[in-house]
Amino acid sequence: MNRIECARESEMLQAVAEGRWPDRCDPDLGAHVVECGICADLIEVAVSLSNDRETMVRDARVPGSGVVWWRAQMRIRQETLRASQRTVFFVQAAVLGAGLIVAFSVLGTMPVLPHDWLGPIGRLRDGIDLGAVARAIGWSAPLFLALAAWLALVPVAVHFALTDD
Repeated sequence: MNRIECARESEMLQAVAEGRWPDRCDPDLGAHVVECGICADLIEVAVSLSNDRETMVRDARVPGSGVVWWRAQMRIRQETLRASQRTVFFVQAAVLGAGLIVAFSVLGTMPVLPHDWLGPIGRLRDGIDLGAVARAIGWSAPLFLALAAWLALVPVAVHFALTDD
């Protein structure tokens, strides 16, 4: 039966990670790699990965502090712009919704009142048309409801606009 692990694997990996392989490691560790096929494969892969890591660290381009600061400032500005655009969007949506509510309540529910019975009374009072007053009272309820809905929706829209996601 073939072995799938060796007791000295961690010791091998530590030697490669610390840069001691193959020159500055124990001689018995080198002799073990010659005898153990598992550790030989492990060393081959670990050395290759270690060399790739060293190459990547050596070739890495770290930007200057001025560039990092500039990028951070640009990111802050973009986030602030997005937040203000969200606020404007929600306020516009609230105003549009309130306008639609008012328009539908005024135009869609214009009462057709049977005000013929108010006609004689309306002519009795110095030119005041009580039929018009009755129509105005009929319109006042939808207008009041539209105004109340608008006043209720604006704080909700402002809340959603000002909270962060």
